[in-house]
Amino acid sequence: MSTVNCMQSKMKPNITFLLISFITTFLACKLDENKSTSANKDFIQNIIDFAIEHKDNKTIELPFLYDSLVSHIPEDSSEKLLLAEALKKKGFKVIAGGHGNYPPRGPRVISLILRKNNCVCEINKIYYSTVSDTLFEVAERIKCSDSLTYANENNR
Repeated sequence: MSTVNCMQSKMKPNITFLLISFITTFLACKLDENKSTSANKDFIQNIIDFAIEHKDNKTIELPFLYDSLVSHIPEDSSEKLLLAEALKKKGFKVIAGGHGNYPPRGPRVISLILRKNNCVCEINKIYYSTVSDTLFEVAERIKCSDSLTYANENNR
């Protein structure tokens, strides 16, 4: 029996070491995830501030806003556009929206037009096709202009 006790006592430190290593790795990943989420929010804010400030009616596309491919395109009612949500927090209101196909590069595009005072921003969320029929790359883009420029362009 003394042989079994000896082996059990040698295994306890190994299991303890593995458990501590696992917990440390898990916490480090969680902290890094929170840091990148915060950095992502700051990045989104900086892009939006730039687009609003310049209002030059030029499109800024963010192809790496979403960190992974998706296999399912959600229903319109559950669709969230990160840039639009950030604009809403700044007091912008949705004045128009829609969705449709996006040939030839993607099966789907969702568009929202938001307005605050004399600034109008168009946000698009695009699901791009990939080499796989079941995976889609997701990107968003923003284009802001003053109200007069927006009205003139859309009345042509």
